[in-house]
Amino acid sequence: MGKSEYLKAHEGKENNVNDGTSFKIQAEHSTFTSSKTIYQISNSSSVITEPWDASRICYNEIGGDKWQYVGQWVEWRVDIPETGFYSIVLRAKQDTYSGIYVSRNVSIDGVIPFAEANNLQFNYSSNFITKGLNDGETVFKFYLTKGVHSIRMEAVLGDMAYVLSQVENSLNIINGYYRKILMVTYM
Repeated sequence: MGKSEYLKAHEGKENNVNDGTSFKIQAEHSTFTSSKTIYQISNSSSVITEPWDASRICYNEIGGDKWQYVGQWVEWRVDIPETGFYSIVLRAKQDTYSGIYVSRNVSIDGVIPFAEANNLQFNYSSNFITKGLNDGETVFKFYLTKGVHSIRMEAVLGDMAYVLSQVENSLNIINGYYRKILMVTYM
């Protein structure tokens, strides 16, 4: 199901969320992670990174270069104040892979709500970027009922899956030829 079908499926449902309604979740306060290597870290490069203190070390970020392998995930339990449509806006920085993007998917209560949420791209930047989860055109709207929900982001290959599959196939062919050459030259 695509995002337009998702919106149509929830059309006419209860929506108590005004455009000005918002609440904040600190990403470093995750509920679960897939690995002990994904943990809170300190970033003092910007005073708008919360929490921030000039004289103390504050753990105000999660992941960094520790959250880079396919299949790793971070999950948050979120208490939604009102039933309705929400945008998820992140303040994120991807400064691990220069010149390329990384991909994440987002699932809510264990389900990826629509196909476009399966391949979110985060471009390289040495600075934090604040923006809503989107497909490059429009910011996604997620329908959430009042109460506690789990939101999970997982590292995925995204568009790179096809490229890596082609590379793997090419390597298998090259290795096959290499083995044939070895058999012929060593006989």
